[in-house]
Amino acid sequence: DLINKNNPDAVIIDDDYPFLEAGIQTAKTISRRHRIGIILLYAWMNDDIERMSSELKSFQCLSKPFTNEELQKSLDRILKKRNN
Repeated sequence: DLINKNNPDAVIIDDDYPFLEAGIQTAKTISRRHRIGIILLYAWMNDDIERMSSELKSFQCLSKPFTNEELQKSLDRILKKRNN
């Protein structure tokens, strides 16, 4: 398991439209096993994605394209949530 081996502060999951729920399920599995922040990237965002992702504590969604500043703000938010 790469997460156990590397002990990251956060992971970024780039989800693909045909497997919309795969990224959410992966994020849920990671959050159950590890206390790390998760950023999920989507080509588009909708209410279902936001609803599913709201169940996760240290989690942020970003729609593509995004700026470096947006990515940095999301990372800062999840690290702050994780440390509280």
